[in-house]
Amino acid sequence: MCQLYAAAPGQTPSPTRANANRDIYFPGTEDLKPDEMRITALGTGMPSARPKQAAACFLVELGNGDKFLFDIGSGSHERIAAQKIPYDYLNKVFIGHLHVDHFGNLPKFWLGGGQR
Repeated sequence: MCQLYAAAPGQTPSPTRANANRDIYFPGTEDLKPDEMRITALGTGMPSARPKQAAACFLVELGNGDKFLFDIGSGSHERIAAQKIPYDYLNKVFIGHLHVDHFGNLPKFWLGGGQR
């Protein structure tokens, strides 16, 4: 497993345990209990991504370990990668409709997932 996604020393990655191997605070740095849900906006902008705002992308994490991406718009792939979640856990992607601001980074996500 690549160091980018490595768990803290002596731990294995978990879909519900917080990832201690982070450089700064991100949502998801606290453990999720079985009856909890975390929703993180990874992009809320317009079709043309800007340096500080990606297009639509929401990460939904459930306490049972399931993770869902709702939309994966332009500019959102780098924000997904910044979460340092192993791509093996991100295998459920829902696309609202076929506009670039909702699926523009799907090819990058698909290609990048194989390179971790």
